[in-house]
Amino acid sequence: MKKFFLSALTILFLLLALSCSREEKKDSNNETATYAERNVRVAQVLRKDLYSGINSTGRIESEASISISPTLPLRVIKIRKREGSMVNKGDLIIELDNVNLVQAEQNYLNLERNYLRMTELYRNDAIDQKSFEEMQAAYEVAKSTYEHTLDNTRIKAPIDGRITSLPLKEGESYNSMMLTGERISAAQAAQIG
Repeated sequence: MKKFFLSALTILFLLLALSCSREEKKDSNNETATYAERNVRVAQVLRKDLYSGINSTGRIESEASISISPTLPLRVIKIRKREGSMVNKGDLIIELDNVNLVQAEQNYLNLERNYLRMTELYRNDAIDQKSFEEMQAAYEVAKSTYEHTLDNTRIKAPIDGRITSLPLKEGESYNSMMLTGERISAAQAAQIG
């Protein structure tokens, strides 16, 4: 067993010695050498400046960009955020004239009281179904009108981002045919750089 182990070790050593003693071919200028077996080039190391930048021009666009404009032609009362301001979702940006809002709110509250009365009368069979349904429809229209007017007199940010365009000024009347409204771009694009 010792002889087998010794002969195996000797063969292994010979193979190792033969594999490491291959000749290398040198080029005429002696600066680089090519190893025929592996196609490896060896060159002298030089110290140089390394430029790791890329000069280019382009346009950065955000993932999301939203144009906001009220559907009602109203006068701008107060601008809470300016162009270039960062906003969070739900932040109040612009307050518009609330004359229509006050009227819509009064109408809604009045019809809500009447609707609650009619509901009680309908449960007690004091009124017919048609009268109740007419009151219910009037109440739902008033509620929808109030909510729509509320949404259009208080313009809020629908996303987190930066206001990139705000063509309105305080005291001006907003006309949806003339202006495109304010523009909010996602905050990620604004923070690049």
